[in-house]
Amino acid sequence: MYLHISTENDPAWHAALEEYLVRHLPHGLELVLLYVNRPAVVIGKNQNPWRECAVEWIEREGMALIRRISGGGTVVHDAGNLNFAFITGRDIRQVNNYRPFLQPLIAFLRTLGLEARQNEHNDIVVGDKKISGNAQFTSRGRMISHGTLLFNSDLSRLKRALQTTAVSIKSHSRPSRRSPVGNIREMLPAPMEMSAFREGLINHLRRHFAIRGEWALSEQDRQGVADLCRERYQSDAWRYGRTPRFTLETPASGGPWRITVSGGKIEKITSGQPSVPGEYLDALTGTVYRQGAIKEKLSGIVEFEKIKPYTLSRFIKIIYPFYEE
Repeated sequence: MYLHISTENDPAWHAALEEYLVRHLPHGLELVLLYVNRPAVVIGKNQNPWRECAVEWIEREGMALIRRISGGGTVVHDAGNLNFAFITGRDIRQVNNYRPFLQPLIAFLRTLGLEARQNEHNDIVVGDKKISGNAQFTSRGRMISHGTLLFNSDLSRLKRALQTTAVSIKSHSRPSRRSPVGNIREMLPAPMEMSAFREGLINHLRRHFAIRGEWALSEQDRQGVADLCRERYQSDAWRYGRTPRFTLETPASGGPWRITVSGGKIEKITSGQPSVPGEYLDALTGTVYRQGAIKEKLSGIVEFEKIKPYTLSRFIKIIYPFYEE
């Protein structure tokens, strides 16, 4: 087992790095990866971002939205969150078995005085507070088991980022299971900074896994990660377009509106208001399902004086209830 401590803080880069490592590490080489990201919301491979987080708010706040390669639920990253990944050979005994990866972490937390444990959802919890969420992915005879350690995250910002709009969404996407979360630092019997926590964890992992040394990315590796980052993890086609087809209903006078979204774009709109010309709705077909794209499209095709009492903002809010002023 080798160790790699990333000095980057780009969540898209790290998502690409994890996929690259699980697909391209030399046969027989196993690795522990540690990193910290700038603020980001990270959703599972088959999740719906509009159901999971405040998509427009996080963009306005400068937070990244990342869709990872593994399943599982949504998590929020920031400078107070230490992320880990174990990349190993695919062992059928470890697929969907998180114990070999979480027990060393739990053992370390217990040396700090925390009564940490793994629950039935493969989270690490202390009392009733979740401090670590985890997921796995397998490919080409290898697997990755990765997760978070909430050390000193901004929990109020985390809560706001995961604040969703109350709207009916019908989809096959997997919703997150919401759990109360807590910071490790606040639970410790003695004060500790992130740097000391990270160094203590590194030393513990070195002993537990008999770490043979540190592994460095080659220039070829870095180029491969950069290409994957650009082509997949920074692209809206992956972040939003990968969302399973869904239909939502929004209330309005005259009856609900029904919007179907496929591949991150509007597929069909059915209006509950007969006074709205059908050509206005048909013109939105194929429009990216985001606030800015819908506003730009409507600004060019709708004469709102003909469909009073609608205004541009009100019309957008019906079609896109995730609208942020």
